[in-house]
Amino acid sequence: MTRITVGTGDLRAALLSVKPHTAAPSDASTPLEWIHCRVEGNNLLVMATDRYSAGLAIVSVLENDDQAGVPFELSRQEVAELLLAFKPGKGDLDASVRIEQKSPDGDLTVTDVSGLWPGKSIAYPRSSGGDDDFPDLALVFAGLVEEPVAATVDEFIVAGQRLAAFKAASSAYSKPLVLEPRGRSLIISAGDSFLGFLAPITESDEDRTQRHGWRADWRRRLARA
Repeated sequence: MTRITVGTGDLRAALLSVKPHTAAPSDASTPLEWIHCRVEGNNLLVMATDRYSAGLAIVSVLENDDQAGVPFELSRQEVAELLLAFKPGKGDLDASVRIEQKSPDGDLTVTDVSGLWPGKSIAYPRSSGGDDDFPDLALVFAGLVEEPVAATVDEFIVAGQRLAAFKAASSAYSKPLVLEPRGRSLIISAGDSFLGFLAPITESDEDRTQRHGWRADWRRRLARA
């Protein structure tokens, strides 16, 4: 059983920041198309990855009626509906929602509990997003943050579209992005509640030679400017 209460704004920021890292929908749904959530201590971990980039955000748990907690998943469509339905009013720092799921295959219910009595509620039947095949991102990040920061990095080649996916985290938390080369990955953080990673593109020898030629061309152009 899961029955937790979290801040509405806190949950929204987490969902917004990790949503761009879900895999694109396919004919056969896979665990990578879902946002995965689980309670760890006093936090709700909110995670998504498409194998090439990933986002991990934490949401403070205000109340927890079942310390064990059942992990649960949210589809992209469900996240869009939740973001539309639950918005704290301007200056309403106490807005909160209760998330309930009595069993792994039971309905997932989200209810506005900001006032004296529960308000708006949305229930999602669980056809199963499939948590078994989803990577343990918390464990992956635990290993990455222990890697020493590279003292010098000559080149780090990434896809622009994947790098742009991290703009959502910067906007959600109103914090700049911090990029740190760790091992063969790039760790990207926004404030104290979001971590992400981005895998580099592997170049062929031909592409590398061509790119170095482009750089030489720029040196010649700028030398004449």
